[in-house]
Amino acid sequence: DNTKIIWIIFNVLMAFALFSIGYEANQDIEDPTKRKLLNYLISFSSMFFALSGIITMEFKVPHLTLAGLFFFSYTAYIFWYGMFSKYKRQTLYSMILTGVTFLPVIPTFTMDISYGSFEVVFISVVIIWNYFLIYSKRFFS
Repeated sequence: DNTKIIWIIFNVLMAFALFSIGYEANQDIEDPTKRKLLNYLISFSSMFFALSGIITMEFKVPHLTLAGLFFFSYTAYIFWYGMFSKYKRQTLYSMILTGVTFLPVIPTFTMDISYGSFEVVFISVVIIWNYFLIYSKRFFS
């Protein structure tokens, strides 16, 4: 309860940051249909992330549903961004890293174990991936 407001603010700010970085990165995709798909994915995943922070574990099922939708949609975004990107080889590594990190998240929705530890690991990998995304133009162009 002491950190609830801080956690909500963090989630909303992170969701906005993920959306901003993703939307900016999508501008490099030349095909407008592919760019539109990526914009939808990043919009939905950011919205799910923000809502999963606002709706706390006090409401377990809605929170886990939103968190699961975030994990799924953001992993889908990373996959499709990698498929559409001109940096194929470089984004393949991040796609694999994020996909492997997503695997331990799946059982947490069916087992009664700590949800937070896997969420922290996944968000850490998301931050690393976004760091890669921001600087990939400079390193790989």
